[in-house]
Amino acid sequence: MVKALFKSEESISRWQSAGPTTGSKSTAFSKLLIAHGLFTLLSMWIVVEQAVNFNRALARGMFIPDVVNMTATFDNLWQLYSVIPYEPAFSGVSIIYGWTWLLSPSLSWLINNILMLASGFIYMKYISPTVKGNKWSILVVYINPYVLLASVGPNKEIPLILLSIIWISILISEHPIRWFFALIISFFAYFIRDGFGFILATGTIFSMAWGIASARVPISMLVFGGIVSASFGTLANFSDTLSRNLAVLEQGFDRGTAIGELAASIGLDPLSASGGLALYLVRIVYNSLVLGVFPNFGTVYGFSNFLGYAYWMNGILILISLFSSLYVILNLRRFRKNTFVAFVSFFLISLFAVSISQFVQPRYLMPALPIGLSAVLCLPPYIRKRVLAAALLITFTVVGLYTLAGRRPQPEVIVQIEPPAFVWFD
Repeated sequence: MVKALFKSEESISRWQSAGPTTGSKSTAFSKLLIAHGLFTLLSMWIVVEQAVNFNRALARGMFIPDVVNMTATFDNLWQLYSVIPYEPAFSGVSIIYGWTWLLSPSLSWLINNILMLASGFIYMKYISPTVKGNKWSILVVYINPYVLLASVGPNKEIPLILLSIIWISILISEHPIRWFFALIISFFAYFIRDGFGFILATGTIFSMAWGIASARVPISMLVFGGIVSASFGTLANFSDTLSRNLAVLEQGFDRGTAIGELAASIGLDPLSASGGLALYLVRIVYNSLVLGVFPNFGTVYGFSNFLGYAYWMNGILILISLFSSLYVILNLRRFRKNTFVAFVSFFLISLFAVSISQFVQPRYLMPALPIGLSAVLCLPPYIRKRVLAAALLITFTVVGLYTLAGRRPQPEVIVQIEPPAFVWFD
């Protein structure tokens, strides 16, 4: 059935043999400036909305809770010690953004803008030429609406997007010691988000062992995730990351999530071998689907929920990346000579690694989305259209069924807070 998607093997060959059509360097640079300029204008609009009337922006969901919480932590440290804020729990973020408290935390926007420009430039120079037949492939770096909302303050997603693009650029290069450089990038990522540093490190090791165009790379991560999940309780004694995850699980906070309720209802024990493995597979499904099929479009104040729409769009992008990745893996003999198979592997290992956590956290896939979407763009146009149609069909079907069943999501409850330190002119 999967093979039937192709009209013929000859059409695939013609598509793969087509050379890059990104145009001249000046044209590519112009497209980068257009894409980044549009991103800058939209992020400035969010900045102005928050500065002019923060309570209204808050009621519309024009904020990221993690950005607000991280800012509050830095602000408390600054008020207590009057030195550059440093929080060991997110040391990398402290180094990137903490110094702005010496001048104004609103400078975080400028840092994020520079990081996104660097991401776009590196993508344009090293990755875009491999994305055949797509003149505007640079847009995958900027298409994420969640990143727009996060761009106003300190966050982990934007630095990790840059490191992910650097990492995959190194991996697909022909440099003789590219594995060493890839591990160095993994090391830096660890201090921003330890779990993502683990994803890059294991991705480097598996790619070094099997080759970047091998289906064994994501399969190895899937098997590794299953082993870790089946022995989670034991391994947590030797890993700080897993022990923190286990501590929250033991406190019962997972019962408030859909997967926690599912585990309780069918009697699955996350700490048993069979229960841990079963829930790992369930988490993979949830991380793939939950943002796309359970949207929340409104707030209790009667406004559209910007964050809800951002999550929903991310859910659709995750589904598109997943379907395309599975398609390539199932038809690998047609694609194995193409470097973009590394894009597919990176998205899948990210999904399988994120799902090791006892919690469903699909937003942790956001740094992998530009690379996952790059794999989508490398497919023939008619395959892309069918992948998009499949993702939208699943999304609207599930949303429609829940609506018909009278289970529409309740409006998002947003608690009023004081304007964070990154808000301009406050």
